[in-house]
Amino acid sequence: MERDSTVPASSATPRIAQLTLDTGAITSVYPYEDVTTLLAAATKDMNVGQLVQVETFSLFDAMCAIVIMDPKMDTGMVLDDYLTRPQYDINRLLNPKEFIWIFDNILVGQVTTLLSGQGASPMLVD
Repeated sequence: MERDSTVPASSATPRIAQLTLDTGAITSVYPYEDVTTLLAAATKDMNVGQLVQVETFSLFDAMCAIVIMDPKMDTGMVLDDYLTRPQYDINRLLNPKEFIWIFDNILVGQVTTLLSGQGASPMLVD
């Protein structure tokens, strides 16, 4: 059985309080700050396998952290190039190659779902 190497947030607070965010010249459309340097400095005192965990942190919080800011999973995420992308005209006629590509991908998705052994559950439950 592995030993619990979780460090309570209360014991890590004095060290974290000494660290400050360095605001670089990098600009982005995201309303977030880059905390890479903060985390790198905070983890210098930790051993491999240790985790700083707040008492209220749960598995649900961990899974949300994985999904947020992932362009494939976070539907509300705005990418940096979003404003520079050309607008797509939904009334434009597709050429045969584009039409076939779209329906081929729809067919691939349907066949994959049917052959996965789960039937309609991913479409109806999620």
